[in-house]
Amino acid sequence: MDTVCEGKVPAWRNETGGFLLHSTEREAQLEIADYTMIRIRQFQQGERDFEDAFTVEDFIEPVTTRDDATFVDSGRNSYGPWEILEASKPPSQL
Repeated sequence: MDTVCEGKVPAWRNETGGFLLHSTEREAQLEIADYTMIRIRQFQQGERDFEDAFTVEDFIEPVTTRDDATFVDSGRNSYGPWEILEASKPPSQL
């Protein structure tokens, strides 16, 4: 997510606050599409405003994972810990 104060920051987290990474770009795209469809349904049911339902702030950023459970984005910012979604072991590049 691109924020005013912090710039680009990872937004998807697990139950314990760790960052969630996808093993492929396609999996990340499908997750964003699914979340967007949920928001659209909420708009249709009167649970969400139009602007909120159709504003997509999420984007896909390739990262490099490290053995110490941190990862680095293209801006050389380090984050962690992380968890790979739908993958049995972390790849070196996502």
